[in-house]
Amino acid sequence: MAEAKAEPPIAEGDLVELKGLTGARNLNGRRGRAVKYVKKDKRWAIRLESTGEVVKAKIANIEILGAQILDGTPTERDTSVPLDFNVGDRVECLNYHTIGVSGPKFEAGTVAKHWHREESWPRGLYAAYLVQLDNGVRLHCKNSESYIRNSEMPPVTIQFKVGGYVMCKLGDVLVVDGTGRKFVKVESDSDTNWEVGLILEANSDWLETGKYPYLIEFHGRCLKFWGTAANMKECTALPVRGKSSKLRFKIGQRVDCCSLGGGWVKGTIVDTMYEDASILGPNGVHPYQIQLDTPEQGQSHIMAPADGDGCIRKSTTPCPECFICCDTECDEENLIVRECACKGDKDGFVHVQCLVRLAKTKFKDLQKKYPDEDDPLHHNSVETNYDRANPFEQCLTCKANFSFGGHCHVALLKECISIYSEEDDLDSCQTALKSIIKWCNVLIQEGKFEDAKVLLFQKLRVFRRFVRDAENDGIDTRFFNDTLVELLNCLACAHEKTKMLVWMKSTLDEALSLSVNAEGFSTSHLPMYMTKAELVRYTFLTGDIGCALAGAEALLLEARSTNAHVREMLRLCAPLNSLSGDKERCLEQFAEAAKIEAGCWGEGSPHVQSTTWLINRIRDGVNIKCVYRADSLVSWDWFTFT
Repeated sequence: MAEAKAEPPIAEGDLVELKGLTGARNLNGRRGRAVKYVKKDKRWAIRLESTGEVVKAKIANIEILGAQILDGTPTERDTSVPLDFNVGDRVECLNYHTIGVSGPKFEAGTVAKHWHREESWPRGLYAAYLVQLDNGVRLHCKNSESYIRNSEMPPVTIQFKVGGYVMCKLGDVLVVDGTGRKFVKVESDSDTNWEVGLILEANSDWLETGKYPYLIEFHGRCLKFWGTAANMKECTALPVRGKSSKLRFKIGQRVDCCSLGGGWVKGTIVDTMYEDASILGPNGVHPYQIQLDTPEQGQSHIMAPADGDGCIRKSTTPCPECFICCDTECDEENLIVRECACKGDKDGFVHVQCLVRLAKTKFKDLQKKYPDEDDPLHHNSVETNYDRANPFEQCLTCKANFSFGGHCHVALLKECISIYSEEDDLDSCQTALKSIIKWCNVLIQEGKFEDAKVLLFQKLRVFRRFVRDAENDGIDTRFFNDTLVELLNCLACAHEKTKMLVWMKSTLDEALSLSVNAEGFSTSHLPMYMTKAELVRYTFLTGDIGCALAGAEALLLEARSTNAHVREMLRLCAPLNSLSGDKERCLEQFAEAAKIEAGCWGEGSPHVQSTTWLINRIRDGVNIKCVYRADSLVSWDWFTFT
């Protein structure tokens, strides 16, 4: 059969490598993405990854490296291409954010913008569409039927007013059992999941701003809601209440709350419009999060599901004393909180600003103690064998780290970053480096992925310039790779959260090459393990569980040979073995991890209890799925149960 009539064996979007070129030998070995087959030239157009340039090559000069990855990585450059869908059109889009949790599927949404780009993207790259899905997710969609197609779903309605009652068809229902309150998904075609709700907020500019169209109060929670004629209708049985969406209480106010046991407990409001998807489900909101004066049933914080006297009311009891200034005054600008491990009735409560001032004082003391050190905090930790608490991270009384993402942690981290804001030499200043990475992890936890990427790219540019200047001065810069690897690993995490897997892979490949090329590094080097573990995760996300398991088991063997990070690698392998059908090996690996944990922290430690709980759940035959967390060695928190 003639070549012109042959079916090209390559698909648009395939990752390929050029080979055997004689006229442009400099392109041999270059990687790129297949754009389209040009029939008149009998060649494929390939967009090179390194430069974005489009070149044409015969099939004989192209090696397929992998199939198209349907993810969020932008690839489009020509904004003059006509688009099929207008802003405001109803469409169905491939929700690639479900990669790794369930298979990507098409979901209904509305086109919000054409030719969108983010600040962190390489110059000239765009997404043809910015689409707002009906579940609140915003997607960057390519101009391809693989990503976007027409939808017959009715449009999102904005006809209902604040204070009115509506009937809404929800995707989950509230279940109360022995493990507590939780929301469980139900089949979308079920007629039993219609609930009455009260509209607290309505936003007519939801598509332009990215905000939700409605905030509706249901039994047990409030919910951000994208209502259409198919899932929302007026409830005529109840009169319009005209209730204001304005909350009665502010952050810092003292309240009495209905407790988990049914009584009333005292506390301080520390957050409003609080979201926790693990409890409330996607788009679930509670009006208040309250820090209790005395923990109840092991919980230091509870949530108020409604802003009413039956759930929360004003308290006349003063706040616990700040252990630094002994004052009880508390407001939104200067909260009194307890976010460490202190357990007494009055121990650990502190004004956030008092804590910041204490940390600054301790830092000045260290500067006087070590006048020749650029990084007195890190130097003091090393000098004292890490026995002394870092005032920007830990409680000076109980020595425990402040809760990640809590008021103390964030305020102290901001202050530490401001102290080291002009520090470019991240390699010699470990405190500056760690603070940047921790702050990016906070941004990632808050869903501010773009802010994290912009900051990381900025620091990478600065540090690479520093390394380049050092090379020009004849300095051996291989040992600076450690810092680059840590920044790249954090950037790969941000790419994963936005499901830009192509960029995640290239970032991790660069990090791994720097780890391997740095002579003098121990094979137990922590950043290298982080990189390799994340490459295992990338393989899993692309659907190859077998290859991911092989990589994880190889990493476990490497860890055993150096007796470093064995526990973490066991916890990396075990879930993959379970997903691959080898339940017994999964249980063996978790049991070995529990034994290591008992030797390090004791039989009754939270680590052992957590692993033992996992083992029992797996033995009971509970189904599992894999999810992601950004604050552990291997950045995985595999187990949630269905």
